Amino acid sequence: MSDNDQQEVLLMAIEYLKVQYESLQNPCIALLISRYYCLLSALNIAKNKQESYAKHSKSWLTCHISNQKHSQKMQNHLHDIVQFHEFNSLIP
Repeated sequence: MSDNDQQEVLLMAIEYLKVQYESLQNPCIALLISRYYCLLSALNIAKNKQESYAKHSKSWLTCHISNQKHSQKMQNHLHDIVQFHEFNSLIP
């Protein structure tokens, strides 16, 4: 499957999941949307699109972490994990 085909399929899946998230407000759906945007950012496509998808991924991950269905302790733990991974991605 080409990168363009993968991009199209992932974007369709994201649009479907966004509709589901609107009605259910389930943090797991936000996490899945974040993951799909992350996959999009890894495709061999234009740099500006990769950067845009990476920003969307982080935004949806933040939405997942800050969801009120998580306890404050869980939100803090998830935030720490994200910070750890962001720090490690800066190390060559």
